[in-house]
Amino acid sequence: MQVMATCSELNTLFQTVHKSERLLVVMMKLSNRAPDRRILRTRRLLRDAMTELMEERGLEGITVSDLTEKADISRGTFYLHFKDKYDLLEQSESDFFNYIREVVKPEED
Repeated sequence: MQVMATCSELNTLFQTVHKSERLLVVMMKLSNRAPDRRILRTRRLLRDAMTELMEERGLEGITVSDLTEKADISRGTFYLHFKDKYDLLEQSESDFFNYIREVVKPEED
């Protein structure tokens, strides 16, 4: 599976997103669903755990068990949201780029 960003690039992206939960709120709005705070929290915890672990070990040095332990959630909860660590990474990147598109989107008259 091909990773789209380097660890340092991903860390920068995640730090930007971490400063605001607007990303997930925007994503929920785009899908016409009200944002569920539990989902937002779980995804934030996993994203933050991945960021920290990638800084320490790199992507290949991380397991789902590492992520769930660091985020203090169950493996079952992880798999309700993602297929594997690569899916978490890809969805996080996708969410971030969708957020950027929304932010820079020109206002329509």
